[in-house]
Amino acid sequence: MSNKTTFDNWFKNLSESEKDEILSHILSTKLDVTNEGFFSGPSGNTLEKGLFTGPSGSSGHQVCGGCGRPL
Repeated sequence: MSNKTTFDNWFKNLSESEKDEILSHILSTKLDVTNEGFFSGPSGNTLEKGLFTGPSGSSGHQVCGGCGRPL
């Protein structure tokens, strides 16, 4: 039996509060939540939240302050 199958079988038998506790522990100790709000490419085991919004704006191009289009 694989580790994933063993975990799945164990996890499905937990109560909802135990599942919440385990997931909170995993998310707070095993994953780094960074890069919120923009896509920065693959980053290993880092969990990225948010939507792809394009370049971060550090390219030095001037943009319109109203609509964000390049000038």
